[in-house]
Amino acid sequence: MAECSDIAVPDLDEGNEYHCFIAFSSKDEQLVIDLQRYLEECKFKVATFHDFGLGGIIVDDIESGVKTSRRIIVIMSQAYLESDWYDHESLVLIHNNSTKRKQLIIPVCYGLSKEEMTWSRLGVYGAQYLNYDPEIPEHKSRIAKALAAKDIPLEATLSCGEVAEGLVWSYYYGYIKLLLPGMVEKCEKWGKEHDKRVIPKLFILIPNTGKCHTSITDCDPNITLEGSTEPVEISRAGVHKRIYKNTVHKIVSSAGEEYYAPCEYATPVLSIYDMCEESIAGLSEEDKLHQIQRFRYLLDRILSHGIVHDVREGYAFKIVFFKADQEGKGEVANQIVDYIKHYQKEKEEEERRSRNRAA
Repeated sequence: MAECSDIAVPDLDEGNEYHCFIAFSSKDEQLVIDLQRYLEECKFKVATFHDFGLGGIIVDDIESGVKTSRRIIVIMSQAYLESDWYDHESLVLIHNNSTKRKQLIIPVCYGLSKEEMTWSRLGVYGAQYLNYDPEIPEHKSRIAKALAAKDIPLEATLSCGEVAEGLVWSYYYGYIKLLLPGMVEKCEKWGKEHDKRVIPKLFILIPNTGKCHTSITDCDPNITLEGSTEPVEISRAGVHKRIYKNTVHKIVSSAGEEYYAPCEYATPVLSIYDMCEESIAGLSEEDKLHQIQRFRYLLDRILSHGIVHDVREGYAFKIVFFKADQEGKGEVANQIVDYIKHYQKEKEEEERRSRNRAA
């Protein structure tokens, strides 16, 4: 049993009858019974929808529990995400946050991956999600300490869900949508001028840590700068003839094979990294990692959407998400080469089918 002796249970303010209300799927009920027993032994007053009497309307019971509780613990399991109540409860909880102007949600991750947790609606509205394994006493203690923590005004917290979403749309409309059309032609032109065969795709690099070097060579010495595609002048938002161009790199595989392609970091990822480094933004290390994953996911969804056919024409891009250390170094060259080989194989197969049809 986890210790409760070092946890100071706060007094309840006017209007609050419980320290917490637990939202969960009925499939996780035994887990909740165990957690509720522990919290009550720590002297917390805990409620679930069962505490509001039999015969009532469950929707009303949930809303009553949320309104009269100091905090809301949400057991985020696959069963909960798939439950009929998830959409309704999540909206009630988020509305409650806004009404009381406090960060009240404590998402507790039970059996979900980081990605599943990050993409969930409550995964981005909670101050910080807590992993939970009922067999690990320290996990129960962390939940108890989160319940005992001081109130955090909503104005003092950063809504992490808005970070990746805002950045990815800005990146798409302010950069990708302007640069990707014509990428194939720009690569072919650079290749002819330098007598090189250039892969006609922009490789968008996203390190999992968010640290982006000024030179990609500092990340992986097997990627070196070779030149730039022809500059494009675009007048936009009061800036006359702003110059846009892409940097062509030589990529060398571990076997010594050489390839040429435009490569660059997704620069908004560096902004997420900087937000974690500087205290003014209030982004935790854990939140940073989640937001980078979310940025990658949303960018892929946008670029894969049928409506952006002008950008997708020729599929002249490839998002490369790679593992980097704390210094931002990673073996990204081999990932790019693996994709290039796959791309070339597909092109050869397509050309073979075309010849067969012509014959």
